[in-house]
Amino acid sequence: MKKIFLLPLLFIPLFAHSWGFFGHRRINYYAVFLLPPEMLLFYKTHIAFLEEHAVDPDKRRYMIPAEGPRHYIDIDHYGDHPYPDLPRSWKDASSRYSADTLQAHGIVPWWLQTMLQRLTRAFTEKNQFADFGSVSAAWAISKEDFFKNQKIFSNLKLRASYGTTGNQGIVPYATKYAMNPSTVSVTDNPQSGFTLGQVLVDVNQRWETTYQTDIGLDMAFLKNKLTVTVDLYRKLTKDLLQTTNLEPSQAFPAGFRTNLGSVVNKGLEISVYGDLISNKNFGWKVNGNLTFNRNKVQDLQSDQFRRLYNGLESPIIIRNGSPIGSIYGMVEDGFYDSEAEVRADPRWRNLPDAQLKSKLGEIKYKDLNGDGNISEASDRTIIGNTQPDYTFGITNTFNYKKFTLTAFVQGAVGNDILNTNAINIRMGERTSMPKFAYDGRWTPENTANASWPRLDAGQSREMFFSDRFVEDGSFIRFKTLSFGYTFNLKGKIASTINVYGAVNNLMTLTNYSWFDPDVNSFGADASRKGVDMNSYPNTRTYSLGLRLSL
Repeated sequence: MKKIFLLPLLFIPLFAHSWGFFGHRRINYYAVFLLPPEMLLFYKTHIAFLEEHAVDPDKRRYMIPAEGPRHYIDIDHYGDHPYPDLPRSWKDASSRYSADTLQAHGIVPWWLQTMLQRLTRAFTEKNQFADFGSVSAAWAISKEDFFKNQKIFSNLKLRASYGTTGNQGIVPYATKYAMNPSTVSVTDNPQSGFTLGQVLVDVNQRWETTYQTDIGLDMAFLKNKLTVTVDLYRKLTKDLLQTTNLEPSQAFPAGFRTNLGSVVNKGLEISVYGDLISNKNFGWKVNGNLTFNRNKVQDLQSDQFRRLYNGLESPIIIRNGSPIGSIYGMVEDGFYDSEAEVRADPRWRNLPDAQLKSKLGEIKYKDLNGDGNISEASDRTIIGNTQPDYTFGITNTFNYKKFTLTAFVQGAVGNDILNTNAINIRMGERTSMPKFAYDGRWTPENTANASWPRLDAGQSREMFFSDRFVEDGSFIRFKTLSFGYTFNLKGKIASTINVYGAVNNLMTLTNYSWFDPDVNSFGADASRKGVDMNSYPNTRTYSLGLRLSL
């Protein structure tokens, strides 16, 4: 099917009067660049041979005089820019140009547009719709006769559900090739035309589909003053809509958007609500949640990498059996503290003494594959996981007479952060650096407690992307604290008025070294979650307000 699709996309007008195989030869040239990525590398190498010899059958056929006019591409005859308003049927084309004109000058302009429309619909509309459904059942155990005499539960319900949902999050027109206005030179006569856009398109993109199974238990105690909900779930998402990078040799600079692999999420969610104290002068309510989630990628044909910016070797890997958003890099092994340690490295053992001493205080990296050569190509491994072990949130609301105090705390535990801000700390003598890096630099007197390499006068040191830039992102944040007072009114406009003050992002407890552990520089991109790249921290805000109740 993909080969058929090449024909209508070759929408490159060659404004020339020539036998058909000259035009077809040019079409064959552009056809190579529309091949799937896995085929492009091979065929592009032999493009000259394909361009010339793929038309050999046409050359033999055109030796018959009667065949010539049927393949003659005399596109100038149809006007300078005939494409936007080309007829869509033979009837319209013949009424506009006459059947004799179409036979004499070729039917390519009309037929190309028709085939483009037909095949585009065939590839895209077949995946335009999908069916999704769900089924659920529940058992209210607390309403059964055998359960009525117990005094522990005021409500007990067992739930189960299964369903499918879809995500059609495809960028508009991502399933269509774009044509760019361009100038085409034919026989030294530049003419306006169109060339293929620089984005490779997968016309077979389809819905990303999630299959979810959920088993839940609803419990209530103390006459419904305390409720607990527990959900155990499994979500399998297939045909993930992802952008995969292409090799430079494949001639397309932009990423390739396609359906790629699947991911499994399994977890446990616990929600608790309690109306713990409720009397005339004092009340206390609590609402909390706790979530455990485990994530695993599967069904990929090969590892996929995500770049952050040019110059940084792809530090995010998507690999079968690992969580999505795994951090990939080198593993450090301390510093070179003595000349003997430098000599023990196969790369430096034959250096002159002066150069050997320049390696003191440099970072050592582990040779993970044991070949004696340290390189990013062979010694990288997964060094971090941006997925948290668990997340939580809890809200406490206290009422004393007409005063109300509300506090919301949230947090995450066990997730790693890729701190790209620290990558630019290269310890050059003539560059600025954070005080913690300067104080922790390697010196002959500070080898045991050094956390950063020595100062480098030339700023030419070799620093690989490594676990140095991966930090624990666990945090507890006092997200919101508000305090208010309610006035009872007897007027006709409002019955009560609440005056309150609030503070957002009051305080954060974390070991993360940079500004804010609650970061995500790439927004909704799950594959690059937990990346801190010049992120602006959450700001502390103060507010005053009024609430009227009519």
